[in-house]
Amino acid sequence: EQCTSIARQMVGRWGMSDAIGPVSVLPAADGQLRFRGDPGSASDASLELVDVEVRALIDRCYADALQRLTEHRPQLNQLAAALLAAETLDEGAAYEAAGMPAPTQRGVHIT
Repeated sequence: EQCTSIARQMVGRWGMSDAIGPVSVLPAADGQLRFRGDPGSASDASLELVDVEVRALIDRCYADALQRLTEHRPQLNQLAAALLAAETLDEGAAYEAAGMPAPTQRGVHIT
C-alpha cells in the first residue's frame, strides 16, 4: 500500500515519469478533489496512464530488489543468523556479520 502510494506521488504529482512529464495529474496537496473540467483536473486517459506508469515503476523496483536480494543471499543469511543470536546489532556489527566493509562517513556510495 505504501509502495503504491509513493509511486503514485512520484508519477502523478512530482513529474517523475517521462510518459506523464512534469505535470501534476493527481488531487492537490490540500486533498481537494478535482472533477473533470475543473482547473487542474486530469482526463481519464491521463489517470489511466498514471496507473500504467505506477505499475511499471513498481514492477521495475520489485525486480531490482529481488535481484539484489538473490545476489546477496549469503550476506543476508549471515546477517539474519547474527540477528537471531544477538537480537540487535549496531551498524558496524551488522556490516561485520554480513562480511562487508562498513561505509565511510564521507563519500558513502550505496549500490
